[in-house]
Amino acid sequence: MSNTQRPEYFASLAVDITLERMRNIVILIALCGIFCLPVLAQKVPSVVTSTQIEEYQVKGEAQCVAAGRADGRRPPAAARSYCKCVFDALKESMTFNEWKEAYQLSFVDREAEWGIFDGRTDRIAPRCARRTL
Repeated sequence: MSNTQRPEYFASLAVDITLERMRNIVILIALCGIFCLPVLAQKVPSVVTSTQIEEYQVKGEAQCVAAGRADGRRPPAAARSYCKCVFDALKESMTFNEWKEAYQLSFVDREAEWGIFDGRTDRIAPRCARRTL
């Protein structure tokens, strides 16, 4: 085998992740918060506590992991690692007021809620994918 050839066993480790696929994963992350919130309670809370934001984040990360496992393309540990990376980066880059706005929008306008995450996740997702997959 020459130095330029990859051994056969590395071929199975190749990760075929396109930005489009990563964007879809990130959209699933945004959906996480939506489906974890009480669907029947459509009244937008005027006062949002840090505890509610933390619950929103935890549930969103859990839904991200569930979505990553459901697609069956990666081991559960990789899905957990990827989702943790994304949510850690979101927590660092978003203010309390941005999280509050996303939380409130999750009750009434999913598109607007996703819009809050879109720009950030476009930058975060590829970085986390390289680190974890």
